[in-house]
Amino acid sequence: MQVPSSVKVPDNWTKQSGTSVSCTPRSISDKQKVSRYASSVSREKVRTYQEAKETESAMKKSFYRRLLAEFDKDRNEWRDAVR
Repeated sequence: MQVPSSVKVPDNWTKQSGTSVSCTPRSISDKQKVSRYASSVSREKVRTYQEAKETESAMKKSFYRRLLAEFDKDRNEWRDAVR
């Protein structure tokens, strides 16, 4: 969670980083100092999300390999069809 540096946050939040950001999209000179925090709940949610993305990626790779293997079984027929 990104909050202005002047805001007091709960003790169980862990500071991840701090930076300056523009208050408005076009304003370069109006920068506000902000800090990024994570709570134990948000860290767990992020970890769960990352694990799900890794599982999704592995499943997609596995599916793709199986799909190509199925096409490869009839390689000669497919080759002849596109000639």
